[in-house]
Amino acid sequence: PVDFQETLGVNSRGELAVVEEIMRKRINKKHMANGVTIIDPQSTYIGIDVKIGQDTIIYPNNVLEGKTIVGEDCILYPNCRICDSIIKDNVTVQGSVILNSQVGEGTDVGPFAYIRPDSIIGKNTRIGDFVEIKKATIGDGTKVSHLTYIGDAEVGKDCNFGCGTVVVNYDGNKKHKTIVGDNVFIGCNTNLVSPVVVKDNSYTAAGSTITKEVPQGSLAIARAKQINIDGWVEKRGLFKKKSE
Repeated sequence: PVDFQETLGVNSRGELAVVEEIMRKRINKKHMANGVTIIDPQSTYIGIDVKIGQDTIIYPNNVLEGKTIVGEDCILYPNCRICDSIIKDNVTVQGSVILNSQVGEGTDVGPFAYIRPDSIIGKNTRIGDFVEIKKATIGDGTKVSHLTYIGDAEVGKDCNFGCGTVVVNYDGNKKHKTIVGDNVFIGCNTNLVSPVVVKDNSYTAAGSTITKEVPQGSLAIARAKQINIDGWVEKRGLFKKKSE
């Protein structure tokens, strides 16, 4: 028998919403029949060209668009948008945006991460909360856990980025590249001023602004020496007495 829905006309935005809902239900049913768990199909939006592997779990309020491919045994927690990206097996994404990029097997992303176009995230990596990656390659096993921006960079394997790290890739005129080797430890609140190279097995001290190459196995310290001026508060009349 002919399904009457095939002949529905679209002459208004309201009618367009009706037929879009019909198509969305068909797409979601197809994925569920193929072994994908969609917890709330009514709030899940999957494009017609999206591919999803078996035993992946999709929570409510997810949007998968374009040519996105999601592997097997992934978990997409609520409020993710993934467009034209490849998500390999056993990846967990929490409340994040991934655009035109690739995420390797066993990696955790989010919450509140932003992976911008042309990024390649390796296997078993950690891209944490309020981390932005732009046109960068992140090696296997590297951890970028929170409050960090990495743009126009190549990062090696098994690195650790401390909280508040910024790759300073734009000089006001052109974008420049930063290269970070393997097994590098970037201390909290480090600025890597591109173009710059940080070689294998090196460290940067917290609060450093790195503008020159860091040799292999070195510790780079680039910050002013602390000076304490005794009695300065009282001399300036800024001392505040405790209220009774």
